Amino acid sequence: MSEASTQQIENLLEDLNKSLSSPSPSPRQDDTSEILARGTDAIISQNEEMVETLCKGLNEILDRLEIIEDRLEGVPDLEEKINKGFSDILDIPQAPRAIQREAEQNLFDFEGKVETLSKAVVLNKALDELQTASTTRRNELQKAIAQLDSNYSPEQVANTFGLKG
Repeated sequence: MSEASTQQIENLLEDLNKSLSSPSPSPRQDDTSEILARGTDAIISQNEEMVETLCKGLNEILDRLEIIEDRLEGVPDLEEKINKGFSDILDIPQAPRAIQREAEQNLFDFEGKVETLSKAVVLNKALDELQTASTTRRNELQKAIAQLDSNYSPEQVANTFGLKG
């Protein structure tokens, strides 16, 4: 290296050392801090707007939930009316919906008495269980009730949907 380049490097290092040890901020540093301050202020105001919008949305959701809750307060009465309606339906005699014929005499002798389930017994069991059943079980029980109403065999419905008992 030549002496001129060595001298230049030394001068640059001295200038760098002076600028780093100088306590007073330069005009460029003031501009940088101003830019940063404006940027952070913009970010903060944007976040405040987002939080305010989110709070408004949550308040609307809460209002709607309160409306739903108010409407659901009448549901126990509705459930009671439905159960009473099903009981009233059981009491009404209905004409058969399918062609029926006389049962032939059974050629086999049974030693024990065979218990047959009536439509009313199976329907009552389904309705009783419907009051405390889970959603999946409710769907099954409603299907069982529909089958009984369509003159399916009560024993077959009881076996299929576990209503023996």
